[in-house]
Amino acid sequence: MHDRTRSHGALRLTGSARERRIRRRLTRRILRALDGWGLTEDEQASVLGLPRSSRAMLGRFRQGFPLPNDTEIVERVGHLLALQKAVRLFYRNAPERASTWMTRHSIRFGTRPIDMITKRGMAALRYLRADLEPDPERRVYAASMNVFADLGLPNPELLSAKSALVHALDGVISDRGLTKAQAADICGIEPHDLSIALRGGIGNVTLDTLVKWLEALGYGVTLAVGKARPRFTPGEDEQENQQLRSI
Repeated sequence: MHDRTRSHGALRLTGSARERRIRRRLTRRILRALDGWGLTEDEQASVLGLPRSSRAMLGRFRQGFPLPNDTEIVERVGHLLALQKAVRLFYRNAPERASTWMTRHSIRFGTRPIDMITKRGMAALRYLRADLEPDPERRVYAASMNVFADLGLPNPELLSAKSALVHALDGVISDRGLTKAQAADICGIEPHDLSIALRGGIGNVTLDTLVKWLEALGYGVTLAVGKARPRFTPGEDEQENQQLRSI
């Protein structure tokens, strides 16, 4: 089956028909979750990590367009759905509390979860999820520790590895105080190509290419191969949420 690519603003919708079906289902699920939390359109676009030039895509998502083939956005969706599940489990006897969790001031965090995510992005999402899943005895549900596998996407190990290298690349550029143009020049690529990769558009970028970029920036990379973690099995979550601590 041939891959098809459509461009909408700064985002590219790519992938096989199967991948698009998966992303279309994820789109419906995440929109229901964000609407259920009562988030505004701007807040929804912000938590999904949509660039300002592509925020009109929210309307297209509601019309049936799938999420873009963007690893960062997909990872954000995975964390958001995990947070929704955790909050629902904890407040299963008080659904109204679950629906206001994202926009309600938290004494624990000193602010609203939505404000944390808006200001700190992916770092806040990971922090909030880690707070809900502090150790194996308190996990909200049985997870593979690979958000792409938990979402049922094809080649999750490859996506996870690419995502880790992109996060490392972003960190190296920041640590060295480089602009994207300067970093791209060092890597011998166009700034536009680097920007797309840093936004998560790495579908056509190989692991070897990402490693070469990091090495050009003076960052050594060692890829380790090991036994895969067990994937999420439906039905196990009810057995493991008894120790869920206060949110």
